[in-house]
Amino acid sequence: MAKTKDIGNKEEFKIAARVYRLLANPKRLEILKNLKEGELGVNDLSGKVGVRKANMSQHLALLRSAGIVNVRHSGVNRYYSLVKPQILDGFDTIIGLNGLNE
Repeated sequence: MAKTKDIGNKEEFKIAARVYRLLANPKRLEILKNLKEGELGVNDLSGKVGVRKANMSQHLALLRSAGIVNVRHSGVNRYYSLVKPQILDGFDTIIGLNGLNE
């Protein structure tokens, strides 16, 4: 009987699938691309991405719960940044493979 190679534990696959589901939303990808440039507040992100502040807060809460973005509080304002900018490496690869960045 052939021996199968262990390629990872099931929990890792569950975590990766959850992150991929979050990244499957075009608005969330746009949020992350904007945050790659540096820390931004909710109002700035809402304007850049073109979504209402309430919707932006929902997107950011999901990204934060997955450990993709950090939040910094300053008075009543919240500023967001990427935990690891490398999360967008896959996005850049996909765009490059499809010739969309030429």
